[in-house]
Amino acid sequence: MTEEYINNMKENNYKEYICGEYSVGRYAWILENVELLDKPILAKGHLGVWNYE
Repeated sequence: MTEEYINNMKENNYKEYICGEYSVGRYAWILENVELLDKPILAKGHLGVWNYE
């Protein structure tokens, strides 16, 4: 993360900002063109590798 990214999150997504760890040098995912699935994949969250058919 850069100072610019952190300041943008603080100003435009404050609720998300206060719930996270935003500091210079950390990594963040920037998602673009996200599409909803026609049918959700039902799965319980847990550590490990998931295999879907």
